[in-house]
Amino acid sequence: MNEKNEKIDAVEQAVRSLGQVLQADVRYQKYITAKQESDNDVVLQELLQTFQYVQMQYQQEKSRLSEIQNAEKIAELESKASILYSEIRENPHMMTLEAAQLAWDEMVQMVYGILSRCISGEVPETCSKAAKSGCSGCHGCA
Repeated sequence: MNEKNEKIDAVEQAVRSLGQVLQADVRYQKYITAKQESDNDVVLQELLQTFQYVQMQYQQEKSRLSEIQNAEKIAELESKASILYSEIRENPHMMTLEAAQLAWDEMVQMVYGILSRCISGEVPETCSKAAKSGCSGCHGCA
């Protein structure tokens, strides 16, 4: 094996080791546990399904030409969606999941920030933890 392949293998091994460390982190464990508990919460899952159905009905009604839209139906669907959204947000498993996901997302952004800065040539020991791309509000990468 030549030196180039050895370096690639060393990088791959380091990344895989990082993956193991991340998955052993308490924030990851809490996120996975909270996700499983919310997935197993029958009441929460029914609320989410109903909310999605109401949203679909709302979008269908709103997509009609304004002359044939049913304003009463739109108002009724908005009200239903608002009530369902509140019930979902107040569900203890959803509250736990959101808190755990926020903590995990912060960890992922910190890791991404350091890695992206190192890839860009900054010194690993001293580079900022902040994501270089400025997409801290984005959840597209996680």
